[in-house]
Amino acid sequence: MFASLPVEILLMIVNEATSTHDSRNLRAINKSFCAFATPRAFCTVGATNRRDSALGLASLLNSDLAGYVKEVVYRDEHGNALAAAEADRAPLDVAYGPAIEEPLVEAFTFAARLSGLTSFRFVFHPKSDVDPTVASLNLQHALFVTIGEAAPHLRSLTLINLMPIYELIYTKSAFVLVPSHAISHRP
Repeated sequence: MFASLPVEILLMIVNEATSTHDSRNLRAINKSFCAFATPRAFCTVGATNRRDSALGLASLLNSDLAGYVKEVVYRDEHGNALAAAEADRAPLDVAYGPAIEEPLVEAFTFAARLSGLTSFRFVFHPKSDVDPTVASLNLQHALFVTIGEAAPHLRSLTLINLMPIYELIYTKSAFVLVPSHAISHRP
């Protein structure tokens, strides 16, 4: 049924997808939808401080789909997991330290090499709720060291809830070459 639709109609359907999830679902319909929806489905990818999330991002960024990635997002899930754990008395399902740092550094190393990558967005856990730990500061540092070597094609760097500690890494090319109007910091 869908195979006989004109390309213009297929593109209109793909363009109506309002979320990455919808675009990824369209890819499963047939080869035509897969071809048209793939660039949109993988334009923005991300990971959290959960080991499986970091490993998944590293795998994706080391695959044929990596060429479609324009933005990589890191979102610290500690606050969400903390609230859920307190409500359910369950253990936290997030990590800091080598268990999460190594796969995240691997993923961001792959990301920094992507020629089409234009944006990194980091959303750290708000420090007002939880005191910054050495492990979370080490993770922040490790991620910045990794992107500090990113090529000058990076046009946007968004840092949300950044822990305000001076790092020599901020003098590296990825931070210096990003235009100042493209850097945003929201406390």
